[in-house]
Amino acid sequence: MSRQTDYKPEYAELARNYCLLGATDEELAAFFGVTDRTIRSWKKRQPEFAEAIVEGSRHANVRVTGRLYDRCMAGDVTAIIWWQKNRMGWRDRTDVVAKVGISPVDELLSEVEGTTFKPKDAT
Repeated sequence: MSRQTDYKPEYAELARNYCLLGATDEELAAFFGVTDRTIRSWKKRQPEFAEAIVEGSRHANVRVTGRLYDRCMAGDVTAIIWWQKNRMGWRDRTDVVAKVGISPVDELLSEVEGTTFKPKDAT
């Protein structure tokens, strides 16, 4: 059975400050000299620790998003693409549907009428 590492109240402020720099749970574990599992346990049992991590991470994310926004406004194409994919749901994928034996006119009519077009038998 493993020994439960003692949590100290000052850990909340330390975690908040480290998360302001973008620290992950794994990095917090290394910083405090504990396992990832201990960090998860502290977050469950110590509300002030969990809130400190959320607050620090939120501020770091806002700063990064602000920088990304600035790069987008400066015309950085890579940043713009990243923003569109992650913030706007844009995807590179294109759906291609092959419609064999259907004339463009018949296809348009079926869309207008709301019916499913079935091509005529070629006999």
